[in-house]
Amino acid sequence: MSEPTETQPSVLILTPVKDAAECLADYVAALERLSYPRTRLSLGILESDSADHTFARLKDLEPRLERRFRRVSLFK
Repeated sequence: MSEPTETQPSVLILTPVKDAAECLADYVAALERLSYPRTRLSLGILESDSADHTFARLKDLEPRLERRFRRVSLFK
């Protein structure tokens, strides 16, 4: 992972999801492979109207996300 520097901007990754429960593990794995410094990355995931327990799956994955990002926000 690259070293954080004051010259690197903070980045927010904002992701809308719907009926994505089956895709979330792969998405989280891809996010974990990012080389950008953890201290400069925040994640927001917006879930709405899913019929497949997407939000519950996100809550299950939240601890993994919190290890990789400075801040994680899940919205329903």
